[in-house]
Amino acid sequence: CLGTDFKAGQTKFKTAAVEYLRALGLSPRVIASSNHLGNNDMLNLTQKKTLDAKMRVKSDIFGPWQEDDLDHKVSVMYTPYIGDEKRDYVEYTSFGFL
Repeated sequence: CLGTDFKAGQTKFKTAAVEYLRALGLSPRVIASSNHLGNNDMLNLTQKKTLDAKMRVKSDIFGPWQEDDLDHKVSVMYTPYIGDEKRDYVEYTSFGFL
């Protein structure tokens, strides 16, 4: 999955995964995401101005659904040891009826 910025596309995948859960009749309640990267791109995100812009993009991806009950949290961490390897951990909690 390639993102619109030609990077890994993890934000795009996260959106598609939630659409799939919703299509199954599940209501997402919590989406917690943690991003780890150790290169200069992430080092630049240690500056408040660039971090705020990136967090706004990552946090607003579910805005069009206008679900007041959706608790979406994103954290971005500069981790020099892992270099260019990007790690993204996402936890989904959904509510559904049988």
